Amino acid sequence: MKIFGFEIKSPRSAFTERRRGERIRVFETLFLDYQSPVHPAKGRCEARDISEVGLRFSSTSKIPKGTPLELNLRFAQSSPVKADLRVWAKVTRCDKKFGQKWYKIGCEFDPLDPVTCSQIQAFVNWLKEQKEKNLFFRWREPGEEQ
Repeated sequence: MKIFGFEIKSPRSAFTERRRGERIRVFETLFLDYQSPVHPAKGRCEARDISEVGLRFSSTSKIPKGTPLELNLRFAQSSPVKADLRVWAKVTRCDKKFGQKWYKIGCEFDPLDPVTCSQIQAFVNWLKEQKEKNLFFRWREPGEEQ
């Protein structure tokens, strides 16, 4: 961006994305139970976002980076995945902003079997379709056909 003839670069332009999959926001469509065999982390919550390689959720307890987690994924009835999925993941990120009581926990799935992998991909694709439908509906011009 140029301001008064000077080139200004935002700090985000220098940021490089390290994720291997596109992250999709999840609202009231994916719930999970988590527990760790090596850490007293255990809980039930709603996932915040998901990709083919991992997901993010919030927790009141700090879970150290590298901690293995057993996740039981429970999908909404309207999603294409009808059965719960049990997967293993490793915590890759745990941070909390000043003044907040929730930790943001990012985790990466351990290698998935082909059936589980295809179900997660089907769910992510379904979320993308829902997002596109909602954006189209929301930003449609008055009088424009759907």
